[in-house]
Amino acid sequence: MANTSFENVSVEPNNTTVGQIVAKVLMGFVIGLIIAFLVFVVTILFNTVIQQWVRALSSNTPVWGNPILPLIFLLIAFIASLSGNALVSVIYNLLYTGKYYDLSKMISLISISQIIIFFIMAPIYFLFWDSILGLFIIVAFHIIFSVFISYSLMEFTTNPNYSATDLIGGVVGFCITLLVFLSFYKSFGAADFGLDSTSTQKIKMLIAVPPLLAYTIIPLCYSLREKLYYKFYEMGNDFFFIPSLNEVLYDQSSGKDESWHSVQNSEDDINVDLS
Repeated sequence: MANTSFENVSVEPNNTTVGQIVAKVLMGFVIGLIIAFLVFVVTILFNTVIQQWVRALSSNTPVWGNPILPLIFLLIAFIASLSGNALVSVIYNLLYTGKYYDLSKMISLISISQIIIFFIMAPIYFLFWDSILGLFIIVAFHIIFSVFISYSLMEFTTNPNYSATDLIGGVVGFCITLLVFLSFYKSFGAADFGLDSTSTQKIKMLIAVPPLLAYTIIPLCYSLREKLYYKFYEMGNDFFFIPSLNEVLYDQSSGKDESWHSVQNSEDDINVDLS
């Protein structure tokens, strides 16, 4: 095992500037628009299936659902999550190389996490295969949760010692994004589908909204949390710092060495005085 020396190593939280916060929010908004447009295009490709569902739902006839629809929604959420998060990591690596320095690790973690989330969410989609309104909520949760997990993993790789405060910022962003979508979902009148073409447009809009919200709000919450915590750090408060095991063991061994040296020096002094 290689010797690791922690002498002269200073670990401190990242200090995001106001300009970087604005840039990340704007980049998130643009990426959200791109992914929302991509989602909108995918829904157009399956327009026939969605229109058939709307007609069955808007009429007062029993709706048994289409087994293909959950698979379509699952693929939409997976594509929106994987492509958007990969694009974010590439742009961050290009613009903020000093912080997001390990692109291969970020891409690997994002890909693995999205595949795991895909297989976890798949049974939930098919469980609600006969409820299009339920599928809306599941798609939104899938996309927002995936963005939250991917951003958390990217932040963890930059400064693992402050992963706890990163997680707090991510949870706040996730909750706010989900709350905003549910408010939009309710105010948009999602449950009131008619027989006209506006019902299909409502469905496409509701599927396209989650990526726009997630890629904008979650980076904002991460950046504000980072800026706020650095203010506490400057005042001498570092309560969310998590040392690694090697750092803890090094500190303990350093303390033992120093106390042993002090005892040895005291014994030498005593010996000299007695002689």
